Amino acid sequence: MKKLFTLVLLTTFMCSCSKDFTDDIDDINGKIDNLSSTIKTNKSQEDEILKSIPELQKADKELKGYITTLEAKSKKLEEKATATDTKLDKVKADLEKEIAANKKSTDANKKSIDANADAITTNNNSILAQLEALKTSVNKEIATINSTLESLKAEDAKLQKNIDDLTTYVDTQLKDNKD
Repeated sequence: MKKLFTLVLLTTFMCSCSKDFTDDIDDINGKIDNLSSTIKTNKSQEDEILKSIPELQKADKELKGYITTLEAKSKKLEEKATATDTKLDKVKADLEKEIAANKKSTDANKKSIDANADAITTNNNSILAQLEALKTSVNKEIATINSTLESLKAEDAKLQKNIDDLTTYVDTQLKDNKD
């Protein structure tokens, strides 16, 4: 009797616990199919990203080369500007000496010398104005190049950050896909 009661109780328990799992299995299969298509899409995006990284690195390398070239040109222009300033100072000193020497000439030739000194002064002032204009032009060009360099360096830093972010993203996606 105890055995029969246990058997009836066990049978009742088993019947009450049975359930139709077909809907759950279909739902799980749908989720698996959805994940499979998502993985394929992610793989396609990952492949495109991986293809673009070498191109971005090449562009970054070219940009760095351009920056290096511009820095060298800027340095040469700064050296030329310094040399021009030195020459300009020497020319000013020489011209001032020449004017002073002409003014000390004899009284007999004073009027002629004064006229010549005025002509020399006018010419010297013209030359000095031209040299100052050249100096200003060179300094503006240096400032423009330096501004361009700063812009390029900023863009290069952004590009490098984007490459790093992209590489991190790809690595994360690869790790997630492996998991």
